[in-house]
Amino acid sequence: MYFARGRQLFFDIFKNSTIQLVQCQMLACFYLLIINKPARSWNILGLVIRSCQNLGLVTDTEGSASTAVDLEMNRRLWYSAYVLEHLIALQLGRQPNMRDEDFLVSLPKEISDWRYLDDGTIDPKPHERDVVMPYFKALISFSRIIGIAQRELFFLNKPSMTWERTIQVIANIDQMLSEWKSSLNKELDFERPSSFETMTALRRQRNFFAMKYHNLRSIIHRPHITLAIMRHSKSTKRDSQANIREQDICLNEARETIRLLDHIESERTLQWDFPLWQLIPCLMSAATILVVGQKLITDDAKRNMEINADINTCLTIFDSLQKNSAAQKCAALIRSLMTLHLKDIAPPVTNAPSAANSPCGSLEQQYDQNFALDMDYLKTLEMQLAAGGVGTVGDTMFDWGENNFFGYGESK
Repeated sequence: MYFARGRQLFFDIFKNSTIQLVQCQMLACFYLLIINKPARSWNILGLVIRSCQNLGLVTDTEGSASTAVDLEMNRRLWYSAYVLEHLIALQLGRQPNMRDEDFLVSLPKEISDWRYLDDGTIDPKPHERDVVMPYFKALISFSRIIGIAQRELFFLNKPSMTWERTIQVIANIDQMLSEWKSSLNKELDFERPSSFETMTALRRQRNFFAMKYHNLRSIIHRPHITLAIMRHSKSTKRDSQANIREQDICLNEARETIRLLDHIESERTLQWDFPLWQLIPCLMSAATILVVGQKLITDDAKRNMEINADINTCLTIFDSLQKNSAAQKCAALIRSLMTLHLKDIAPPVTNAPSAANSPCGSLEQQYDQNFALDMDYLKTLEMQLAAGGVGTVGDTMFDWGENNFFGYGESK
């Protein structure tokens, strides 16, 4: 009886999709993210995307909305789902479902809500500057780069992709990121001195962009720091130097992610200036990169000390969030990683045959083999951490289940 009643309620709610229902679902997604339930938010977001498709929001041709205001609201709703899906996909390590080639929707206009009139028209007179829409459009552009990275670099059939192609893809995405950063207006440019800025909204927007930029750039360069490639590559000296250069980019971007918090005075300031639902995954990603990178750098004591200081800064931040069980799990995992000797659980050395008359053949074939070795390495690492009482890598890094950020909501 209870199942039948629940089934009936479910079908009643989703029988006819409406804009209002989709907006409520979007609010539910944001709420679930704030209380640190990204997996649930991801599930609800899937319903949002399907509802948007049912409502015809995949295109905004003439006649798709009754008024100019409705048309703008439809565009905002579609791209809100687009942005949120790509951010969660990057956080959870999943593939986004909304591909650019599958919809034809113009970008929202940079107009303030104050210009929306009751009769469905838009007031042509300019009002005070709007700080939301320029940020939103820049976030849409950033989300597109996330989608490209997920499709071209972090897809499941990775062994079919050669190392030479991987290097090219990384360079292309890095160039896109650089062009995106250069296109930001002066109010959103997070590298400009902004001590004079008194608007909290703009400060939070810049902080968010800085955090996501450094995080994504470190992630796309992370293949260069993969343990198997660093230990077993027998490439030419030129290739080795290029690998070290890209490795430095990965480490430096991870360090920059943590250094964004150098001037944070208190936990209150931290929670006010940074969205914790994005901050904790970004810090976790940066810290794990630095832990591995520190173990790979054996000939530079000064740099090792600097990296260790950044790791400790990250741990201090996690420890300061005492009510945050997700932060506690992250800190425990980082400390466990720091105690491991990666050389003891590294994949065994294999001798990949060189391709005839191909200067890159050996490197490409080693990459294909070593990707499989990476999977074995991660399984071994997970068993080591589980034995230490930390839990699995997947549970800790990608989905924190019922844990919550601010001490409210249920917890395991």
